[in-house]
Amino acid sequence: MCDDSALEERFLVQQCSRLVGERTHRMGMWVLASRLSCFMFPVKLMNSFSMLSKAYIQAYTSPMDQKRAKKQTLDTMPEDLRMVIVSKVGASSALDYFNAIVASKSLYFRFDNRFIAKVLNLSPLVKKPALAKRHRSLMDSCFSANNIDANFVTGVLQYFDSRNQFLGMHHLRTASKAGHLQGRYVYGVLLMAIGQTEKGVRIINKLTDEKGIKAVENCIKEFLLSLDRLDRNVKDIYVTSFTKMKPDHQCHPPEINTACSECYHFFLMTEFFEMMIGLNSPDLCDPSSQQGSKDAKMA
Repeated sequence: MCDDSALEERFLVQQCSRLVGERTHRMGMWVLASRLSCFMFPVKLMNSFSMLSKAYIQAYTSPMDQKRAKKQTLDTMPEDLRMVIVSKVGASSALDYFNAIVASKSLYFRFDNRFIAKVLNLSPLVKKPALAKRHRSLMDSCFSANNIDANFVTGVLQYFDSRNQFLGMHHLRTASKAGHLQGRYVYGVLLMAIGQTEKGVRIINKLTDEKGIKAVENCIKEFLLSLDRLDRNVKDIYVTSFTKMKPDHQCHPPEINTACSECYHFFLMTEFFEMMIGLNSPDLCDPSSQQGSKDAKMA
């Protein structure tokens, strides 16, 4: 039986061969590279380069030229092909991207390259938007390239830290419409909080239908963590919206899995309201952090 790498190589050769006659030489390379989307640095990354070279040789060269073509190295690959592959690495993990550009001069595509910046994974900054203040050049490059994560981080910072509600909601809306999971949740909840209840409910309902209750629960936890070191305050409109959304009779226990549609949205508003007044801050919710603070006081 063939191992996974042999099967993957055979698949790539078949796909590359199929592209001959249908697309140009360069387009075939691009499509093939785009299918190598799961990289692990450094072993699987280098194996994927080797696999791509073999597929390219077998599909695009005659038998007479294959021996000479096997001498092809990473340095001799077309620059745009290397850029596509590095962008795929960056889209998967920012850490793997930085490891890749440090490991080889042939892979050194800076994050101010628009093609790289547009897809670069900024998950560490999504989890802690306040950290983006330390990486302004990175954020500026990604934001100018319309990176989805950068739009989310900028929206959170503008809304909560700079208190620019209009601009913050604009960037969060951009992230939400682009399919950013956390962006969809935050934008929907904020719409409910500022009185645009029907629009917010539609976004939350669509998110829940597509991703499930568990995904929404994870979004609540991630949103709570993302507010770390940001300025939170209770606006009058929050109180008004919270009061209007409260059911006449809360018919279900205050838990996300048991709530009806009316209680469900009020539950999400309750979670948001408590975040704003600090009742469910990470320090209060994490027993280990509470124990650590007690130990520090005793010391």
